[in-house]
Amino acid sequence: MRLIVSVILGLFVQGCVAAVPASQYRLINEGAKYPPNRVFVNNISAVNVQVIEDARGAVKPEEVSLALKDALFKAGYLSSSAGKDSCALTATISKLDYPAVYFNLNLKATIKYEIRRLSDGKFLTSELVTIGHEVPFLDQSDSDERLRTAVAFAIGGNITHFLRKLSITLIES
Repeated sequence: MRLIVSVILGLFVQGCVAAVPASQYRLINEGAKYPPNRVFVNNISAVNVQVIEDARGAVKPEEVSLALKDALFKAGYLSSSAGKDSCALTATISKLDYPAVYFNLNLKATIKYEIRRLSDGKFLTSELVTIGHEVPFLDQSDSDERLRTAVAFAIGGNITHFLRKLSITLIES
């Protein structure tokens, strides 16, 4: 009986959850399949992450920024200093779509990525990426952990998809 009550309360009672640390965002390393875009190699020197919609405290801009910087570094895009062609990347988490009551949690993360050249402020590219991830109840019975896992996979997959799109983006000078 206690188990049934716990499960029911876990489905309906939701408070804040601990933020997902950068190390837990699930990035898919597919660098070999997608060669880096030469326009951006070692040219992204500033990364800014904004969170418009959070998932009960699970998303912190600092943690997403660290995960994004790590992915950019591994892909060869991140620069430690600003040069004449340096760019700034802004990632805005505009929507985290998930049901208010969930048994199997399906979360979709929508992030808008914008890249501007620092020297003249010229807008170079914009990508809106929506990626989801489902965490079944049987995989994780704790609703807070289901949410954290879904956030980690959805945002990590979103960053991975952005890097794929960035590798094939054509930029006019």
